[in-house]
Amino acid sequence: MYFQKVMQGLKDLSRADAAVMVQDEGIQWNWHRDHVFLQPISTQGFTICIPPFMTALQYATANFTTSGFVFYAFILNTQYLPYRRDGELIAKLVIPPSHIEKAEEYNGSKVLKDLRTGKFPKPVQTILNASYAAPDKYSNTREIV
Repeated sequence: MYFQKVMQGLKDLSRADAAVMVQDEGIQWNWHRDHVFLQPISTQGFTICIPPFMTALQYATANFTTSGFVFYAFILNTQYLPYRRDGELIAKLVIPPSHIEKAEEYNGSKVLKDLRTGKFPKPVQTILNASYAAPDKYSNTREIV
């Protein structure tokens, strides 16, 4: 068993809804939401890996057109499998609140402006989870890949 740190971008959430997910309900699996954390792009003979933060941010802001949240969490896996063959890491049906460290809200148009000028995007707001049970004290914790 190991703890895998993950990021997930969710769009169309209010700050209140994001806070409830972080502190009370967790992240519920939904057929209408993608759980993409690492997106490899295969081209003839090599693979380009897009950083997980950028993938989550792009999804959370609907390609930088709206506001959205990037959640920082971890999942518990009993099988050793760093990622699926297609490069996506899929969370279980629910990520409980104690596994969610924080959610950061981003404004899509501001993110796009920052990226175009070479700046690293900064969140509009961060929702911290006081009941987060960090897995860092365990030796079998994997960082976001």
